[in-house]
Amino acid sequence: MSRLDRIIGSNARRISTPRARPSEGAVSQSNEQVRLLNRDWVALSGLLVPEAKGVRLLAIDVNPSNGMIKLSGAATSASAANDYVASLEAKRALDEVRLQELRRQPDGVRFEASVKWTE
Repeated sequence: MSRLDRIIGSNARRISTPRARPSEGAVSQSNEQVRLLNRDWVALSGLLVPEAKGVRLLAIDVNPSNGMIKLSGAATSASAANDYVASLEAKRALDEVRLQELRRQPDGVRFEASVKWTE
């Protein structure tokens, strides 16, 4: 057998080796991950942007597997932070809105909130 025949033969065996089919659970999980990654992230940004001038977001941490979002922000006052969180509650695509923490700082207030992105 020539060297070329051995190379062709070894490649043919590799190509024709059957692969195990993924389980239904693995396919379902992959489809769910693709669905989550294909969500409208621009729309989410629009939902989270503060409308009031006294509030700004410092960080957004999204868990795409369950839609939970952790927000860190700064506000000029505690009432401005509370108003921002209340405005999130009014949005249909967001659920389970919670103000997790409110800390007074020399330059205003820092806050953390969590929401669940449902759409």
